[in-house]
Amino acid sequence: MKIDLSSLKISSEKEFPQNDKIREGFEKNFRGRNYHFIKGIYEDQIFREMERLKYVRAFKTMLHIGIGGSALAPLVIKRAFEREIKGKNFYLIENLDEWELQRILSGLDPKSLCLHVVSKSGNTVETVANFFYIYGWLIRKIGEKKVRERVFITTNPEGGFLRELALKEGFPLLKIPGELTGRFSALSPVGLFPALFLGIRWKEMINGARETFEALKEKSPDENPVLKSAEFILHQYENEKKDVFVLMPYSERLEVFSRWFVQLWAESLGKNGKGQTPLCGKGVTDQHTILQLIIDGPPDKIVCLMKIKEKGRLRVGRIGKICPPEFMMNFSISEIRDAEYYGTTNSIKNKGIPVLELEMESLNPYMMGRLFIFFCSLVSLLGEGLGINPFDQPAVEESKRLAREYLKNKKSLDL
Repeated sequence: MKIDLSSLKISSEKEFPQNDKIREGFEKNFRGRNYHFIKGIYEDQIFREMERLKYVRAFKTMLHIGIGGSALAPLVIKRAFEREIKGKNFYLIENLDEWELQRILSGLDPKSLCLHVVSKSGNTVETVANFFYIYGWLIRKIGEKKVRERVFITTNPEGGFLRELALKEGFPLLKIPGELTGRFSALSPVGLFPALFLGIRWKEMINGARETFEALKEKSPDENPVLKSAEFILHQYENEKKDVFVLMPYSERLEVFSRWFVQLWAESLGKNGKGQTPLCGKGVTDQHTILQLIIDGPPDKIVCLMKIKEKGRLRVGRIGKICPPEFMMNFSISEIRDAEYYGTTNSIKNKGIPVLELEMESLNPYMMGRLFIFFCSLVSLLGEGLGINPFDQPAVEESKRLAREYLKNKKSLDL
């Protein structure tokens, strides 16, 4: 099955059955605009509040402190448009790792720095811990008064530790809309405020997402690429036992997007003994790592390949008296990559492995908005078909509770 993301058209080599649950969910929750990530792209008041903080661009460096869904989206955007960023530095602090934290802080000029602290709940342990250490470090470097001017909090508008802290200390506060969960929050201030800081055209991302939603909403079910993709994947999962979903973009610019996808897929679908294990790769590099497993390993995979149909300018040709092999003479790097994409796609298909191809003419902020809304919609419709709630993550709550209990008990013993 192939989808042209630029035109939102489908071409499919084989027929597969429609799924009533997916179609009912599409009608009720997608067309009915009940999905929170769709409501979120129309939150103009939040975007206006964000625009009022555009003075953040006066700083040279942003430390984005968050984890999971509050961390990956801005990194996706930065990686995709790195060549457009001028004179700005962006660092992500997500893990609890003192070595990494010290490595990053040791190379920074505190006077040029601002902090963007992100947590949907406002209580995320990793985020709060990292923020408090960095905040104290920054106060020691430049003084408390100057630090207050450079802390921006993005969190739940209803409550939580970070919201209360922002109100108490006077930090600018940005809202994560309503019931929007972290992994679906890319097109909110979580991802868009860093984009604003970096000078990336974030409004085009919103336009891309809105116009994609409006276009998909009007398409008939049998011509609808997101609905048909959901039916195709669910059919392979339920009827062909394809329990592993491999996403492999043939672009360095989409490498981090595939990491974002892993969290989206795993946390949304891994419920009640159901779900596909997401695996991310990168073409052409991972033809030399996981392709052997895909083609000749257990027959439990569906593969999604992504391609940007950009024209190449960097040609491989004669250098003085030496020449490359004749078969690649005078082709561009991109054309050689496309040949490898063709070879990989067809070698996978020749083994009878189901393939979903996603192609786009170019990757710009508009298309990034389209990609975010497409994949959020796709995983939501798969949740409808599986009969699970794709918007919660109940299994990880226990580990958070046990970690808090451990710290409380350790403090009691230390006393």
